[in-house]
Amino acid sequence: MKCSNCGTLNTNGSKFCINCGKPLTNEDTNDKEKINNNKVESIQNDVNQEVLNNIQNIISNNLVQQNNGNEFVDVSDNNNEKKLRKSKKKLLLILSIIILAIIFVVLLVLIFNPSSKKIFTSQVDKLYSSITKTSKEYDSASLNFEIAPSITGTGSSELENIVNKFKISMSGGVNLKDKTLLYNIKLDYDNKNIMDIDAQYDKYLYMFFNNLYDNPVMDESSNFDDLFNNDNKLTDDALVVLESYINAFNKSLKNEYFSSGKESINYNGKTVNAKVTTLNLTSQNQKQLSEDIIKVLSNDEDFISSYAKITDVSEEDVKDMLTSSISGEATTDLNISIYTTGLKNDFIKVAVESDGTVIEFQNKDSDDNYLINVKSSDGINLGFKVKYSVAYNTNFELKDTTGAVSMDDAEEELSNSFNKVLESEGYKQLDEDFKTLTGMGINDFISYMIGFGSSTDTDYNIDYDYSSQYY
Repeated sequence: MKCSNCGTLNTNGSKFCINCGKPLTNEDTNDKEKINNNKVESIQNDVNQEVLNNIQNIISNNLVQQNNGNEFVDVSDNNNEKKLRKSKKKLLLILSIIILAIIFVVLLVLIFNPSSKKIFTSQVDKLYSSITKTSKEYDSASLNFEIAPSITGTGSSELENIVNKFKISMSGGVNLKDKTLLYNIKLDYDNKNIMDIDAQYDKYLYMFFNNLYDNPVMDESSNFDDLFNNDNKLTDDALVVLESYINAFNKSLKNEYFSSGKESINYNGKTVNAKVTTLNLTSQNQKQLSEDIIKVLSNDEDFISSYAKITDVSEEDVKDMLTSSISGEATTDLNISIYTTGLKNDFIKVAVESDGTVIEFQNKDSDDNYLINVKSSDGINLGFKVKYSVAYNTNFELKDTTGAVSMDDAEEELSNSFNKVLESEGYKQLDEDFKTLTGMGINDFISYMIGFGSSTDTDYNIDYDYSSQYY
């Protein structure tokens, strides 16, 4: 309580001022209460204002207004917001991967599973590229070629045994710059040689009858200069004609000509699930295809020009020939099937079927080995194993032609020397197998067939029916 007389503060409930002794009144008490009340009110006001300020700060810091309508997003929990953003990024990443995977699969289907027509035309283009891939800049080339026939289904194991033992090979090279060539030709039977001949051209043609005649035989009348024509005009025109034919063929093909399927075949000793693309050329399709090809070629000026040069006729004659070449429908259907495997449709073989006969051509073991099969409707299968390779800008050494004699001078000696062929191991084995088949030797058989009788007095009973196998 505050004394109204001297202003001294006294304890509450005091009757007299401790300083001046004047009695304290009720007014002094009310003043004190007012002071206390004012203090309490001031403190409350301060507390309320502080609370209000804190609430406003919380609201302003923890509420973010999004500027698209009146939508508000509560981001009071920063950690949760970060987790949400990371989740969204992962989701977008997964969706992107899925979309890319779908696009990749679609591209794979489009690239590696093309239409039947596309598969067929691409294989035709590859064949053309393999023919024309050689550079015209080469000066020399070497070739190796080997062919071995085989036959089954004849009903005669003896005949099949004879055919399956033959092998013909040719190897050598040509030098365009020097205008020379050298090729060796061999005929073997049961891996035994029957004949071995070298043919060489160096201004003149020389023949080397190895193991038969000691001297090279020269033929002065042979002239191979056209073979070494360096301007390549004939080659260029021929390639233009070939390319034009292929382009016209591919352009004229229609999707409805094709069918496709799967077939398990034996390829290089393994079972392969091959894709079979077949061009079905019915008689009507053949007629339509021919007409469409001729239309394309008739508008191909390069083809007309090059074909005229090759055939030595006028371009008008070529156009007339194309117009007149359109004929009626074919008499037999023709089916051409291409077998491929893998995503890239790698070539396995091609089969051409007509009137019950099927001709197959396939790669075997490598790009240099091929197999050709001819299957007839009566079950006879004639096959040819072929090895073929070419190398360019290679060198070869010519044989020595010293002591060469003319063909006329060597004619009599050559006739006599061919008796050595009959004495070769290969011929002797062939003659023995032929006796097993026919009951007589080769010479006797030849004499018998030409009607002069046997070379001996022996009577032969030939009961093998050749006509049934070939006619």
